[in-house]
Amino acid sequence: MRCPSCGQRLPGRALFCPTCGYRLASPPLAPAGNTKPLSPLSYTMEKSQGCGLTLAVLAGFVLALLVIVGWLVSGWFGWQTEAIRLGIGQQIAVGETHYTLRLDDLAVKDGDFRAEVVLLGEGGEVHRSVVTAWWPLRGGGLTVRGMGYGPAVIVRAKDNTGRPIMLQSFVEGAEPEEMVHLPFGEPGEERYFVVPERGLVVRLVLVQSEDTNAGPSFQVQAYRGSAVEPVLDGTLVASDQVEIAGDYYVMDVGHYALLQTTYDPGDEFVLVGLLLACGGMMLMLWKPRAQAWVLVAAEGGGITVKARGEAGGHDQRFNLLVSEVEKALAAHKVMGERRG
Repeated sequence: MRCPSCGQRLPGRALFCPTCGYRLASPPLAPAGNTKPLSPLSYTMEKSQGCGLTLAVLAGFVLALLVIVGWLVSGWFGWQTEAIRLGIGQQIAVGETHYTLRLDDLAVKDGDFRAEVVLLGEGGEVHRSVVTAWWPLRGGGLTVRGMGYGPAVIVRAKDNTGRPIMLQSFVEGAEPEEMVHLPFGEPGEERYFVVPERGLVVRLVLVQSEDTNAGPSFQVQAYRGSAVEPVLDGTLVASDQVEIAGDYYVMDVGHYALLQTTYDPGDEFVLVGLLLACGGMMLMLWKPRAQAWVLVAAEGGGITVKARGEAGGHDQRFNLLVSEVEKALAAHKVMGERRG
């Protein structure tokens, strides 16, 4: 419904135009002493949430812009390592950074794992956290995610006097050491290590188990020199000590963690954008609305107009609305007197 005089949009059952004061068709007046209120006119100002809505739209725009910037920055400067197998006590350099990653502990239960990972810098420990499949380690601008775990065998050797025997794995760049980590993947995968001072080569093969709840088992074979027949051929089901040619090899069956390191500088831009978006939404919800109700009733041979409203804090919109209504009523009264 619009005012025939100025074209202003009006609420239903309006008796006059609040802008120009034009009098609209009036309902018949009730007899004196008999008050019969008309239906209340209730509406909310069109600009009641303008400020909060504008802030929310602006925050959304900034969020989209920062997400795009973060994506571009990550594409240009970010990198990601391949998943690495890390046994307990092992450490490895992270990419081209000055950081080193170390696995201090690993617990496996019911198909889930919890890896205690330490990020080391030039000055020592930078950050320590428990990494799971759902919770990464974040520190030094890096993110370390747990990708999984697998079976592993940790081998130590001593002679019959208790002196440690040096072992060497077949990993590229490996040096002789007192302990070797042998990680495994799929059943049938095999790993080797050598005992240089004994001229021995030891082969371990991960065996497929029919019982899915049973732990991993391994076939163990030891060869001396270029001999075809093994000097040892057995099965390792759990951690045990194996005697090979008078020496004792302690083989601990455990697990390794599969970890992946990511450097993503664009994450900071996305985080700032999300914070701004949340702030904009909170402002939109917090910003109070200005509401006004106008009750028009035929009473005692005249028309009674009652207004009530709500506005928060220093919001003057309701006061301005009441002012406009008073002006319109004054104009309507003058027009009515002239017509009388």
